[in-house]
This record gives sequence, C-alpha cells and structure tokens, in this order.
Amino acid sequence: MDAMATRLAKVVLVFFLCLLHIAGTSSRLMITIRSSCAYTIWPAIVSKTHSPELISENMTGFALRTGEFKTVSAPDNWTGTVWSRTHCKINAAGKFTCGTGDCGSYAVECLGGSGASVPAATTLVDFTLNGGVDEYTYSVSLAKGFNLPVTVVPGGVESRSNSCKATGCDADLNKECPKEVQVVLIGNNNSVIGCNSACEAFKESKDHYCGRASTYSDHFKGLCPNAQAFENDRTSNTTFECSSADYYDVHFCASSFPSTPPISELLR
Repeated sequence: MDAMATRLAKVVLVFFLCLLHIAGTSSRLMITIRSSCAYTIWPAIVSKTHSPELISENMTGFALRTGEFKTVSAPDNWTGTVWSRTHCKINAAGKFTCGTGDCGSYAVECLGGSGASVPAATTLVDFTLNGGVDEYTYSVSLAKGFNLPVTVVPGGVESRSNSCKATGCDADLNKECPKEVQVVLIGNNNSVIGCNSACEAFKESKDHYCGRASTYSDHFKGLCPNAQAFENDRTSNTTFECSSADYYDVHFCASSFPSTPPISELLR
C-alpha cells in the first residue's frame, strides 16, 4: 500500500467514525486493529458464548502486514476476545494453521461462540459489555500466555476522560520467557515464538497453577503490570471501563503506550 493510498484509507476511516457518532449509532462497538509488527500477523476476533456473532465477511480473521490496520464493527451487546496469530501457513492438506494463536478453524476466519478455540501461549484482549450502552470493560490477559505485545486505547473525543485508560503489555515476553514454558518454532533456529502460562504448560498441576498467582504469573506481572497475569486476576490496574468511546484502538507490537487517543495519528 503506497503513501497516498494509506493516507486516503485513514481519512476514510476517520470520516466513517464521525458519521457513526453523528448518526447516534456509536452503540455498536468499533475496534480498530493495527500492526507495527515486523512481519505479517493474522488477527482473530471471536465472540463469546451467548454473544451476538460477527457476521461481516472476513471480520473474524484476516492478515495485517506492517503498518496496516482494519476496523471492525461489532453488533450491539457484543462480548468477545481479540488476539493475533503468528507464523501461519497453509499445509499440504490445504488447512490454514499457525505457530501461535491458532483458533482451530483451519481457515483464516475463526469460529465464534461454542465453536471457538481460545489458544494457549497467546496474548488476549477481552471486551465485555458493562451494563450501559457504549460502556465496555476491557483488559489484556496473559492467563493463556503471550505471543505478541499489544496495547488497547479508547479513541474519540468522549473517551478523553480520566476513566478511559490505556492498557496492555508492550514488553516482549518471548525474550524473557522461562525455558520450561517456551513455545519454540522447530527448524527456524528454534526461535521462541510464544510463552505459555504455567496453567497451560503444566496440565497435570492445574490446581496449583490455574486461577492463582505463582512464580510464573509474578514474572509476567513484573514485566506487564497492567495485564491480567492469571485467570481471575483481580489486582488493580488490570480491568478498565470506558463510556461512549468512539472506538478502541488495539495495536499489536506498539513500542509504548500512546499518551493520547490515536485519532490525531490516523489523520496524518
């Protein structure tokens, strides 16, 4: 995508968001997913059980190259999870599989609801409707592990309040991953492409590691204090809520937390 086309796409996105806000349709959750990763990634968006499904074509899974973004409009009352897949390919049987984040559909698009498979060793972004219209709770979770840094920032004029915080995990935990929970890409210099949670890595000790703090979750927490380090992590600064955000910016491989909502950045 050349510079002129990129600029035009950004202007169209902002115009579209403004139209939605003016028309009073902002009750539909808008998520802008961006990538600053040095290689192609395949974001996945999966609806949770009992949530309305994403019905738009190619919205549950797609590719993003470096610098690309895509905006997804979720239905009213939607709750779901966003993550990204890495090291994906089509195997000899014609099935789409990924080194990390594989959603189990064997296709670029993922299944939602009861058919969804939430993968291990994957950084997760959760959105949950919080009672009122336009009011969502959002969090970044390492309960399943880690594969990519990600930040979440509420965007738009009405989100510029103290209650609408940026969150995420912008450290590369793959570089700091304990050897016993590493996910390694065989045949590629055995590079570490993911970091499992202790709950996922040590299945035989689930009662010891799942749903509670451990030395492994403490390690995650030290590097990413704003992320949930384990299932049901209720420590402060892990779950946030925001009312009437125009959209949420989910940015994979962001180098740091933005200091302001990224609406101005989209206009550049």
